[in-house]
Amino acid sequence: MKTNIWIFLCVLFFCGCSDFLEESSQDEIRPATVDDMEQLLIGEVYMTDEDHEKFSEGYTRLLTDDIQCYGISDEQYRSQLEGGRYAFSWAREMFDERGGGIDEFLWAQPYERIKGCNVVIEYLDKVTGDDKKRENLRGEAYVMRGYYYFMLVNFFGMPYNYGDPVKNPGVPLKLDMGVRDEYLSRNSVAEVYASVEKDLLKGISLLEANPIERNFNRAGYCMGKAVLSRMYLYMEDWDNALKYADEIIQERPALRNLLQCDLHAFPVYDGVYQRTSPEEIIWARPTPNSNQTWSYRTPYGLSEGFLDCMTKEFTTESLKVDSTYVYFVPDWPSFGGYWDYKYVNKDQGDLRQLAFLKSSYIYEDGVYTMFLDVIEKDGLEANRGIRTAEVYLNRAEAYIHKYMETGQDDFRRKALEDLNYLRRHRFTSPYVPVEESETYKHFDFTSADDLFDFYKEERRRELCEEGHHRWFDLRRYGMPRIEHVYFARPGETQRFVLEEKSSWYCLPIPEIIREANPKLEPNL
Repeated sequence: MKTNIWIFLCVLFFCGCSDFLEESSQDEIRPATVDDMEQLLIGEVYMTDEDHEKFSEGYTRLLTDDIQCYGISDEQYRSQLEGGRYAFSWAREMFDERGGGIDEFLWAQPYERIKGCNVVIEYLDKVTGDDKKRENLRGEAYVMRGYYYFMLVNFFGMPYNYGDPVKNPGVPLKLDMGVRDEYLSRNSVAEVYASVEKDLLKGISLLEANPIERNFNRAGYCMGKAVLSRMYLYMEDWDNALKYADEIIQERPALRNLLQCDLHAFPVYDGVYQRTSPEEIIWARPTPNSNQTWSYRTPYGLSEGFLDCMTKEFTTESLKVDSTYVYFVPDWPSFGGYWDYKYVNKDQGDLRQLAFLKSSYIYEDGVYTMFLDVIEKDGLEANRGIRTAEVYLNRAEAYIHKYMETGQDDFRRKALEDLNYLRRHRFTSPYVPVEESETYKHFDFTSADDLFDFYKEERRRELCEEGHHRWFDLRRYGMPRIEHVYFARPGETQRFVLEEKSSWYCLPIPEIIREANPKLEPNL
């Protein structure tokens, strides 16, 4: 049946809808039941494991301040270094043949899945089967279409809170399965956001009215509400961001307690996306198992700025492990190896340092030197998606902005409650509330600005290298100036700068896509 559905899609997209549907001889390759449509949805709305990995991480990591260049220790790694240079330097040709190589994935893959959403939404009325399941599947397709368009407009459009979203170009909207002999131009950022909002609200309504229990690999109404909460945060609509965050937290408040994770192993195979302890997973898709270490220093690793943000709770005392093959010093930049809770500050130990940060290593003279280079949040199954932790952060941010606007201390208190609730699930015990912590005594938590600065650090720590959050957050925080230093060997440096509020905070539309559609206005 899956092969027949694939044939159906090929005929539908490349031969035109009306002619195909008139051909009674094709009955055997049409989806005939709601169950057939579910197979189509699973295969055409959701990405493959490999594609989901590419879509949910990578790409934008090299654009942010969380990554820096460390050069190469051997010429065999030069191609890896040079392959990342175009994104690392924000080059306009990063997706083109004259740059990093033809790569239309971030544009083409979401649109391919949106095509599947459109077919499911429209064609469900043409098949037989259970009406409750029919409308549930329709709701799922609406939520996923809203999600894909939300990601697209944040890749290729300016931030909603910059300039005039009614005038700023977003991405083309294609909301039906019809085939047209015309090129689509870019809708405005505001139009795309309005479409995302409409899809998510429609999908949530259908999913709530027609509930079917499924696992977290499928989009449900909580996923739709989580994306809505994030979308309203980007729009600076604090009341609606609060509304949908509240609804999720009231229904599913649990977070994974990292104290209950096995963080002693090297590498760590436990984490916040663990299928066997999914309490905070709202939606996630599997990716190829990526828990690994490298026997060389990777050319692009975690930046000094990020490690300073993430490792504020480490002791300054150098520690060594009495082992035949592991040696490390837990002071930046060389720390890693076999971890134990005792290597974290006893009063304020942030276990995310152990659960999220993974190492590459260099072996010399019987000694392993570890470098914290990568982020891995579930080494066993490598799920990626949306977590309740983000929803707590969304709500805390909305509370902080309400405090800024009104001066009402209740909003400040609620923001701190959410931040401390999250951190309590990430720290050693006994937990010290952030406003009482010696580490953060330089923050005045009665000041809205200081509270927001702390919040931004906490969001950076919790959502690191996940779902493009850092890139999207930098965009909506005002698009700050970023400087990257590129080199193969020390002394061979090139300096690249992304200026404040640069138009390069929009990804370039790949040249191959613009050549196929001359009505697409490029991002300059």
